[in-house]
Amino acid sequence: MHYNRRYFTRFIFLSSLLLMLACHSSSNIVSPKQQHDSDPLFMEGEKAKLTGNTGKAKEIFGRYIELFPGDGAGYYELARLTLNDYDFDKTLGLLKKAVSLEPDNKYYQLLYAKVLVKAGDLAAADKEYEKYIKHFSAGMEIYKQYVNLLVRENKIQKAIDLYDRLEEKTCINREISMQKKDLYLMQGKMEKAIQEIEKLSAAFPGDIHVLYTLADLYSSNKQSGKALAVYKKILRSDPDDPYVYLGLADYYSKHLMRDSSLIFIQKSFHNPQLDIEVKENILKTLSREDYDYTTLNMLAQTLLQVHPNDASAYTMFGDIEYEQRHFLSADSAYRKSLRLNPDQYEVWENLLYIDERTNRPDSSINDGLKVIALFPVQPIPYLLLGAAYYKKKEYQKAVEILEEGKQWTLNQIDLSIRFNVYLGDAYNELKNYEASDKAYDMVLLLSPDDDYTLNNYAYFLALRGEKLEKAKEMAKRACALDEGNASYLDTYAWTLFKSKEYSGAGQQIIKAIQAGGDKNPVILEHYGDILWKLGKHKEAVEKWKEAAKAGNASALLQKKIKYKKWFEK
Repeated sequence: MHYNRRYFTRFIFLSSLLLMLACHSSSNIVSPKQQHDSDPLFMEGEKAKLTGNTGKAKEIFGRYIELFPGDGAGYYELARLTLNDYDFDKTLGLLKKAVSLEPDNKYYQLLYAKVLVKAGDLAAADKEYEKYIKHFSAGMEIYKQYVNLLVRENKIQKAIDLYDRLEEKTCINREISMQKKDLYLMQGKMEKAIQEIEKLSAAFPGDIHVLYTLADLYSSNKQSGKALAVYKKILRSDPDDPYVYLGLADYYSKHLMRDSSLIFIQKSFHNPQLDIEVKENILKTLSREDYDYTTLNMLAQTLLQVHPNDASAYTMFGDIEYEQRHFLSADSAYRKSLRLNPDQYEVWENLLYIDERTNRPDSSINDGLKVIALFPVQPIPYLLLGAAYYKKKEYQKAVEILEEGKQWTLNQIDLSIRFNVYLGDAYNELKNYEASDKAYDMVLLLSPDDDYTLNNYAYFLALRGEKLEKAKEMAKRACALDEGNASYLDTYAWTLFKSKEYSGAGQQIIKAIQAGGDKNPVILEHYGDILWKLGKHKEAVEKWKEAAKAGNASALLQKKIKYKKWFEK
């Protein structure tokens, strides 16, 4: 056979060229996984992502999907980066592409479903989770995610059916049964919930947690006989378990059998395995339910016996004593608690209040200085320490500590008022009248009807003979706010006296005497002064003598009595 040489040569060339092209093409036809595993650009993007250079990583993966649009990995990695920007539309677009390119990649499918949930497209997420469950081997965590989604969609029955499907693969599972129980309860199907846990208990008869759950369901469903039987079963199985006693206590409490309930509460308190925090919560609950002091004290004593080295046991005992106003007993308990754990601010504060209420300014000062060192930004210790210094007549120290503490009141108006009341009184004693008036004015700005401040401010102005019209108005207002207060009536009388309105002063001082001021030496002396100005000199001297007998031994009063004459300060 003869061939045209020229044609033959051309044929050989074309054949060789096609073969070369074919070989070249086959060397570039690799799977997407092989592509990104071996591609330097992809590896560079991974490196940028791992080093926290997110912007660079986005730019690299963006270039990668342009070069290799058929590789789902590029879209997936870029989607994970855009997800951090909460750009759900862009992220979902990238993931949808990744899933379409590699529908058998479970990671792409799962992230797509999760982002749909984040974006609020629950219906679409539902479909994607359903796909995932059907096509991939899903663990409990995935089923729980899907169930949570179904609950949000209010598809409770579908969630139960989903767990049934999982249970067919795994057999009876405690976590699945517990989840199904909760779902049945969401539907209001108590009997179904009970049946689910009965089935679980039959499969795991020795599981105490399951038995507790079953007993609680029986109790909630008013099947008290069955609940009691389960508790007794637990008691036989594990007599040292303190929670069975709590279960029995709750059972008897619900049946209004307080004595029986208390017996089991006592048993649980004697068990050192029961956490002390649980016992504290029980005590607080019993206190709210008006259990008598004897019972609460007995249980608190048990706490001290079983947990002698736990600060909270002494704190709880102290709280019970404090509520009963057994301050010295509470004081002792609190101090023991603080020796074990000094970082209990509430205990320190109660201790400071005890110091104040038992009128122990020296103890207030010692404790107050300790608390401020431990808790320098708490305002109450400064307030109570300032009050203690005031009682000790250490007015300069009182002012210094009150001014320091006032900065921590922030926007607490009630506290700000209390600080300024004490500051007004202390500055007055230091004769810093400008600062005193400023503090009182601040109180009345925040609380115009503060009768204590109205009275004190008015009285001090009257003593100084300043702003008497303002003093009279404040004193009158204080009397209106607390009718029958002898001290307030006396102040009002004194503002009138200083204004030379002696007739009005006489009317008010008589009211003060009638309101119980007949034994008050200051009020009696004021009565004598007013009588003198009214021209009733003999009666005035008699009132001064009564004032002296009542305890007023001032030199000025003695001078009035001696010379039978009124003298101004």
